[in-house]
Amino acid sequence: MHVSDWIPALTSSGFVALISFIWGTYYKAAIEKGVQHRLDLKLEEVRSQFRQEEEKYKQALGAQDAKISALRSGALAGLANRSMSLDKRRLEAIETLWAGISDYGPFKIVAQMTKALKLDALIDAAELGKPDSEKIRQFADVIWTMYKLDDYQAAKQVTRERPFVSPLAWAIYSAHAIAVSSPIAGLAATRTGVGMQILSDPKPLLDSVKAVLPGYTQFIDDHGAGSFPYLVEPLENALLDELRKNLDGAEGDEQTLQKAAAILKAAEALSGTQLA
Repeated sequence: MHVSDWIPALTSSGFVALISFIWGTYYKAAIEKGVQHRLDLKLEEVRSQFRQEEEKYKQALGAQDAKISALRSGALAGLANRSMSLDKRRLEAIETLWAGISDYGPFKIVAQMTKALKLDALIDAAELGKPDSEKIRQFADVIWTMYKLDDYQAAKQVTRERPFVSPLAWAIYSAHAIAVSSPIAGLAATRTGVGMQILSDPKPLLDSVKAVLPGYTQFIDDHGAGSFPYLVEPLENALLDELRKNLDGAEGDEQTLQKAAAILKAAEALSGTQLA
């Protein structure tokens, strides 16, 4: 075959190859560019959605933080107000309790007087029908009238203060009431001549005083009901010490701090729950 016969074929094949090369190169670039463009659009759409979701999350988080902050602030403010009101009420209770001790003034004087008397023997000797019992009853009546013991009225309002003082303060106050009143009961039995049988068993009363003055246990065991007049002042001193501790408010302050810590912990837990 002559070379000239190959020329059309070569020319045709080269042309086709050239066209194919140009076509492939152009469309490949166009296709890649189109794909890239679509990918860019999709990526931008995803980014836009992400930014929107992020903004919504930030707004929701801000609103939640505001709610938690308001809850925490409100709870702490309420706790502070309650603590202030309770402190004021405790101060009133302490004042009333100590005033109740002061109101026992006449009883305390008479109780001190009975230290020099053997009250049990006087009660027994003054019993109606016994020799010279009338003189003993008159003697007791002179003391009773001199200090106007009939006019004494216990401070009933003291009882309502019990929830606002420490349990120990109330126990000491009650023991003091027993110690200062028991000699008066003995004097009343003497002036009326009713004898020992009207008086209650002193052991439970003595045991209650031992509980708040354990250092006087042996003294109380040795002297029985006769120890009551000697215990009035130690009980007053013990009560004064306890009331001063109540005034310091260390226990109340610790409770307030514990409650505040609980509020903050609850707020943090609530925040974590909301985020989850």
